[in-house]
This record gives sequence, structure tokens and C-alpha cells, in this order.
Amino acid sequence: MISEYLFCPFKLYIEEVDERSIQKIKLIRGAYNDFKDLIGDVLPLIHKGMGVNEIRDILKRGVERLAPPSEIEKILEMEAEVESIKIKRFMDVTGKDGYEIRRFIANPSLSNYRIYDDSLELYGNVHRIEIIKGKYHPIKIKIGLPPYKGVWDSDALEVAAYALLIEKEFKSEVLLGFVDYILVGERRPVTIDQALREDLLTIIGEIKGILMGEHAPSTNLNPRKCEKCNYNDICPEKTIRFL
Repeated sequence: MISEYLFCPFKLYIEEVDERSIQKIKLIRGAYNDFKDLIGDVLPLIHKGMGVNEIRDILKRGVERLAPPSEIEKILEMEAEVESIKIKRFMDVTGKDGYEIRRFIANPSLSNYRIYDDSLELYGNVHRIEIIKGKYHPIKIKIGLPPYKGVWDSDALEVAAYALLIEKEFKSEVLLGFVDYILVGERRPVTIDQALREDLLTIIGEIKGILMGEHAPSTNLNPRKCEKCNYNDICPEKTIRFL
């Protein structure tokens, strides 16, 4: 929700009733989480004498067993390419077989974990939580492309929101989260510092104002964003944006 608001407040307003779009995104994220969990299951089948192609084929067979829709299958097959290289490099560096590196490659995790913080009136469905050395790390699964460096501000704020919810739920401080940009197979870190937390609380207040208001919010007139938006045919300021 935070990402949608920063992209365009009117897009957030519309997506509250766009069930089809919501379900598609949930399906993609669910398949991605299933694939990440699958890696831990197949690592015992992989040994250090294997090449990248052999490891990739094992992961791709796992993708086939998940039986995702065709458009999602392509994303997971790309993930299999990326993960096979990571696994091979890790085995080469450590000299260990797959089952021996499982604790380094496949972290304990929680998927689509729902949390509500009544003090902030903040509700979230955390895409993924990985537990690394006893610490909880929130992960946003992003379908769009990343910036040249770091993460988009909207993604950082959403990860920060997950962090606040996790701290409430598990009574454990969260200082680091991640964004998985799955179209390019990259995981990028987000430092949950005080400045980011303060920015988040400001945005939460603005979002509450939209959701409680009687009128639709204004749009952000950015032609590059508007052209890619699924709702440009119903946007009230369409005639202005494309002059």
C-alpha cells in the first residue's frame, strides 16, 4: 500500500477495489516464496562435483513440480539460473556439498505473515521473513525493476513498515531488511534507521487521510509513470496528463 501511495495516491485509491490485480500479485509472490523454500529441499541432491547446468536442471525440475502459471514459471526459471550460480560458487569456495551448505543458503522463513499493530493502526502481510542468526529480517518481493543503486524510496518505506510490525509481533529489534527484485534476480538491503522510521510514520498519516476521506485524492502528474499505469483509461486527470 505504501508503494502504491508514493507511486500515485489515486492508484492506491483505485486498487482498493481492483481484486483481479491484487490476486495476480499474490499468486506471483506465493510462487516465489514456494521456490525459495524449495531450494532447501533440493540442496541434499546437489554435490560439489556438479556443474552449474546440472544444478540449474535440478532447480528447474523443482519449478515444474510447483506447476506455476506460465507467466510466473518464466520468472522462477530465471531465479533457478541465478540460484544455481550462487550454489555452485558457494560449494567451490567452501569445498562442501549441498547438504552441508544448507544452513548458509536456505534460512528458516515465514511467508505471507499477517501482523496487526493496533497502536499504529497498521496492518501488514509481510511477504517473507527470514530468520538469520536469531534475527528477523523482513523481505519485500518486488515484481518491478530496481533503480541503478539501492532500492526505491517506496520499497524502503514498506520494508520499514514490515520491520515495525515484526518488532511488535516478535519483541525483537529489526535493523536490516531486504527487497527482492525478482525480475532481475537481485536482493538489495534496506537499513532500518531512525530517519526511515520517521518518514514512514509521516506517510502512514497521509495514507490514513486518503482512506478515511470522502473524495478521491489527486494524481501525481508524471507522464512516465502514468503511461505505465493500469488505470490511465479511468484516471480523472487523463486529459491533462496526455496534453
